[in-house]
Parts: sequence; structure tokens; C-alpha cells
Amino acid sequence: MKRIKNFAHAVAPFIAAFLLITVFMIISTIAYIPAANAQGVPLDNKPTVAYPGAGAMAHSPTASPQVAQLAPKPVAVHPATSPMTYTPAARPQGVQLAKKSSGVHPGTSILLKGFYGFKTDMQTTNTVKSDDGGFSKSGRSAGMATGFQIELLGKPIPYLALGAAFGSTFVGSDADNLSPVLDCNLAIKAILPLANMGNFNVVELYAGATGGLSLGLEKDMLDNGYSPAIGWNVNPMGGVQVNFIRNVGMFVEAGWSYHQVTYNGKTYEKLLVKKTRQVLRDAKAKLDISWAEVRLTAGMAFSF
Repeated sequence: MKRIKNFAHAVAPFIAAFLLITVFMIISTIAYIPAANAQGVPLDNKPTVAYPGAGAMAHSPTASPQVAQLAPKPVAVHPATSPMTYTPAARPQGVQLAKKSSGVHPGTSILLKGFYGFKTDMQTTNTVKSDDGGFSKSGRSAGMATGFQIELLGKPIPYLALGAAFGSTFVGSDADNLSPVLDCNLAIKAILPLANMGNFNVVELYAGATGGLSLGLEKDMLDNGYSPAIGWNVNPMGGVQVNFIRNVGMFVEAGWSYHQVTYNGKTYEKLLVKKTRQVLRDAKAKLDISWAEVRLTAGMAFSF
């Protein structure tokens, strides 16, 4: 447990610095796009028209009409490809785009995420039941949450990505009392390209969600005879991704996260409740923990 706390303390400054750097780079890239458009930098797939030999032929008042009519026809050249020879057969098909990257599943992406939770609201309910009676005690407090996640996404269609997400959330009342919760989720994402260059999107807006099973592994609970907590989580979010080259990009996203897990305790032969002096035989203890947070996430995306 101490190692986990030390690890959380060590990575927190790096996660914060990474978030700031990612936001700065995304804003800088988005700000560059209008300027690039104004200077004529091609950001789409529209072909430009080139005139072979036009540079070698200067206009002259004495040029005969027949010579002017012999000027070569314009050739469509795609800005993202090497110069290609014009042929009549190429006219109906148009200009070919650059070849896609070689891979078993083009459009597959691996996302590495680091996140931090703000305004974490934690709620706990401790319940003890037996044939002799029982009690339930609830509490609510502010907390903190941080962690990491790995997502594997594939695109069945250009504007939709589906996949799975695996990660760990370290949650607790403060930085000195963080416990790991493992998440195994499904993921869905809708993508809206804003600008492209050649054959890849430069800027993408997206919205989506992850959700699935959670496994709580708080050491103090396990040492006291509780089984690992089982629960669920859901995490809607939205963000922006900037791809600096076809296969590498950075993103930042904001969203909301909710977790709920339950620790089940061992059966006691006899339990004395201090406040009521009540003796409970064969009592079973249960601890429900839930928390919600506003989550800010940043990371790297690698496409294949």
C-alpha cells in the first residue's frame, strides 16, 4: 500500500505537466491551420492544376495564334503524391490518394491516457446484518482520484470507433490514502474530422464513453477479511485530437466518471456493537463505496 501511495505522489506532477503541454500543443496546432490555409498550404484532398512546360514558355506579343494553341493541356497533380504522368485513362477515375499505411487493420489505434479527477464526491455505506439485527452507517466526503488507461480502438466506419479500455484508478480521501480500482471496459467514440492534410486527419473532435466492470483492491479491506470489491463504472467524455503525422497524435478530453464497488466481509461468529451493546451472531459485513468526479484526461494516440 505504501508503494502505491509513493507511486501516486511521484506521477501526479508528471500527469499535470503532461496535461499542460498537451493542451498547449493542441492549441498551437489549431491556431496554425487558418494561417496555413491563408498561405496556400494544402489541407485537403482537392487536386491542383499544373501546366507542364508553362514555365519554359514566355508570353510574347509576337507569338502567333497557332503557337498559343499548341500549349500543353493542364495535368491534375495531387499535392500529397509524387508527380504523375497524365494519361487519358486517368481522367475518369481522378487523382489517386496516397496509399494507406500497411497494417492488418488500417484505422486501429492505441491510446495511452493519464487522468486526474476534480471535485471527487465519495459516499460510503457500511452495513452489518444478522438474524439478531444489524445496522447501517453512511458517510459522505470529498476525495481525490487519479490514474491511467490504455484503449484499443478500431474503426468499422470512418466516423465511428469501437474497442476496449483497461486501466487503474487510484482513489481515496486524500493523497495519503489512495487505493487501486481496476477497470475493464468497452469503449465507443464518434469522430468529427475538422481538417485534413494528405490522407490523414489533422484535427478531430470526438465524443464517446467507456463503461464496464471494476475490481477494488484496497489492502486494508483485504487484510480485514473482506473479499475484493466487485462493481461497475461509466465514463462519458468529449475531446479534441491533433495528429502531427499520420500515425502519431496527442489529445485532451474532459468528462464525468462514476464508480460503484462493494466489499463483502467475512461471517462473524459473534459481533458486539459498541454503541448499542448488541450481540450479533453470524453477522455479515458489507461496505459499499461510490464516487463521482469531473475528469480531465490527456494522452498519446498511435494509429496503424
